[in-house]
Amino acid sequence: MITNEEIRNFLVKNSEEKYRDFNKKLMPDTTYEVLGVRTPVVKKLAAEIAKNKDASAAFLSSEHRFYEEWLLHGLVIAEEKENVSDVLTNLRLFMPRINTWAICDGVVAALKIFKKHKTEAMEFVKELLTSEKTYYVRFAVVVLLDYFIEKDYLKEIVALTLPIKSGEYYIDMAVAWLYSIMLVKEYDYTVKIIEEKRLPVFTHNKAIQKAIESFCIPNDKKQYLKTLKIK
Repeated sequence: MITNEEIRNFLVKNSEEKYRDFNKKLMPDTTYEVLGVRTPVVKKLAAEIAKNKDASAAFLSSEHRFYEEWLLHGLVIAEEKENVSDVLTNLRLFMPRINTWAICDGVVAALKIFKKHKTEAMEFVKELLTSEKTYYVRFAVVVLLDYFIEKDYLKEIVALTLPIKSGEYYIDMAVAWLYSIMLVKEYDYTVKIIEEKRLPVFTHNKAIQKAIESFCIPNDKKQYLKTLKIK
């Protein structure tokens, strides 16, 4: 069995000082101590822990000290590929522990189970969007970004996200990122929202900026998007 002590010792052993300092600069929002363990190492460890039900249960029922431990916690949850109910139960317990965009986005990206369980995932998104907590809302927006940018969901995405006027940087940037990817994947639909200036100014301009930075949008469309920026 993999014990919690062994897990922490492994993370400490695989930490890098320079990477820690680099990571800390990228995550000014976290209050957790950062060891400096590279994400692929954490992901591999999550897969190993998830193979052992007792080790997984013990780890998920524990409190942690380090950023990497909390990221690992979320990734262990995401290793469950069949029982979406268990995933959602564990995520609800986990949500209050997310205090940085890096844990939020990293865990969402790993939740491949949401591809097969869109109904449950969308209900969870709606639940999170009723919260006033920054990372609850960001988590919901990133789930939409990662799993729902398809023609069948575009109207629902817009209905859920246009009312978001938080002024919170990490929420506004997530919404901007969402609409920039919508511009990449569903340009004709999304550009109308940009033309009508339905997003808050900051989000509107950031969405355009991030879309222009994409290699997937033709130059003529990029030039047009530039004309839609709000000065």
